[in-house]
Amino acid sequence: MHPVQIRSLDKDLQIGRYDLRSPRAGCKPVPSDQITLALIPGLGFDPSGRRLGRGAGFYDRWIELRLACDAPITLVGVCFDEQIVVRIPTDPHDQSMDLIVTPTSIFER
Repeated sequence: MHPVQIRSLDKDLQIGRYDLRSPRAGCKPVPSDQITLALIPGLGFDPSGRRLGRGAGFYDRWIELRLACDAPITLVGVCFDEQIVVRIPTDPHDQSMDLIVTPTSIFER
């Protein structure tokens, strides 16, 4: 996973794998250390900031590399209220969010 600059949702994105919008070839790369806020999706979250992804580890690996930079970053999990559960089981490589934001709540780690 490599961050890129998106200037237009219509021009810079295409339907890709899993029918998700993905950046088109030619989008300008953004150095990870320049990203100070990351909105991270997930299947589920808990109030402590733990996240359940889709199992491929793309976000966990990117977050691990990004946290190795000296520049600060805020990790925000975004989801619907129904995706908040009491506890998400985690493995050592799983990365936690600083905040979880739903349409009605904000949970801070």
